[in-house]
Amino acid sequence: MKTLAFLGASALAAGSIALSGTFAPAQALTSTGVSCTAASGLFNPMYMECWGAFEGNDVSEGGSDNSSGLIALLTEYTTNKGLLGTWSASTADKSDNNPGNGVFTSNPTTNSGILTFDTAKVGLFGISLKASNSFSLYLFDGGTTGISSINFNTIGTSLTGGPNPQGQGLSHASFFAFTPDDSGDVDVPEPATAAALGTFAMLGLAMKKKTKVSA
Repeated sequence: MKTLAFLGASALAAGSIALSGTFAPAQALTSTGVSCTAASGLFNPMYMECWGAFEGNDVSEGGSDNSSGLIALLTEYTTNKGLLGTWSASTADKSDNNPGNGVFTSNPTTNSGILTFDTAKVGLFGISLKASNSFSLYLFDGGTTGISSINFNTIGTSLTGGPNPQGQGLSHASFFAFTPDDSGDVDVPEPATAAALGTFAMLGLAMKKKTKVSA
């Protein structure tokens, strides 16, 4: 069983918030030219963000494994949102894992259908869809209630030929788990809030100078 994990990091510097990611070396992902956004509106619930499609396999035991590249994308996204935590993926969590179908109840092989989880998934998580020789990555937020199933479509992963291309049949889905580190999350103020804080700081400085002059 192959398991990979990468940690995102945030830092404060010189009175401003600087966000940075700490990533292990990741494989370069090669685009196929198919856009994951082609599936927009065909997922239920709708994904938050997507990446791909990319050439090859997503999560595997062999040399074709691209999970570290996908985890780097997810880590960059959450780090830039000010979220600390660890992303991980395992071959044991794939829908075609035998026996058990990983975190899924089955492995549908059609170009659209329903991926059902063993248990509802809360918080952030990622799903990569592998079809033919390509894969795409989709980010979801299960919140506190959780997501029990996802209606999917592979039209943003791999296409058939011909004048009216359709998504190719699903080979498998892989699960990417996010474990948050709440001890160091960075609160990024909204622009209006940041401006207000700056104004108060300037007023405070002016009043301090006035007090010194009066004395």
